[in-house]
Amino acid sequence: MERLDAMEARDVTARVAHALPARHRAGGGATFTLGQTHEQLAEELWTVREVVVRSLRELRRRGVIASAGRGRYRVTDARALDTAAGA
Repeated sequence: MERLDAMEARDVTARVAHALPARHRAGGGATFTLGQTHEQLAEELWTVREVVVRSLRELRRRGVIASAGRGRYRVTDARALDTAAGA
């Protein structure tokens, strides 16, 4: 129940940002993948694929993450990622 309440309190970009550090650590800290499709991440975050894609685009636009090609990402500003995640 607490997880649901926490999710409802954040906008989708914050939820996406909150999901990225674990994937970043799992990727060894350099580049990382989402480890699932945009659709699966959307289901996990209780939203739709299009909104996840928009949120990732927004995080890239703000310089928080960068595309590293072929479905890979790189965290370019860890502090901004924490801020975006509401940490």
